[in-house]
Amino acid sequence: MRILVFSWRDPKHPLAGGAEQVMHEHMKGWIKAGHKVTLFSSKMGGLPEEEEMDGVHIVRHGYQYLGVQITGFFFYLKNRSFLCATSGINLILFFA
Repeated sequence: MRILVFSWRDPKHPLAGGAEQVMHEHMKGWIKAGHKVTLFSSKMGGLPEEEEMDGVHIVRHGYQYLGVQITGFFFYLKNRSFLCATSGINLILFFA
């Protein structure tokens, strides 16, 4: 199954904390179970727009507080082959 995860921050974000680390561990488990996982997150200066980390394909577009939801929504529309989409564990839901 192809899984798409939306999160405000990815594990390499300078403000990443426990929520991002816990979600990353979940994603690694899904990969180990045979799934393909993509994490959509906000972009951050100095980090590439796309990269692989522990088998997780990380896509960074939009800014953390402005535009990341809109760019995430359009990313999903362009990539409808995902069978499951979820919001990362955080204080504020991604599409709340």
